[in-house]
Amino acid sequence: MFIHCAAAIRVGAFWMIRRVLRDGFTQEAALEEARKVGLVPTPHLEEFARTYIEALQAKAPGDPLLPTASIRATARPSRCAA
Repeated sequence: MFIHCAAAIRVGAFWMIRRVLRDGFTQEAALEEARKVGLVPTPHLEEFARTYIEALQAKAPGDPLLPTASIRATARPSRCAA
């Protein structure tokens, strides 16, 4: 997976989401790692990540692979110019 952000702040938020939903981390452990990746104390991004995680976990409790599989199935290729 490749995620890019000039300051890595947004990368950290999305990394937190991945670590919880895909890799089974607790939110606290994922937040700690996200801060190492580049997430700075940014309340709106942390709140977004937590809300997103909790919404997907509520749809499929105990099954961290189901939410990411459904997201992958609906994702469209990027059309950004290189």
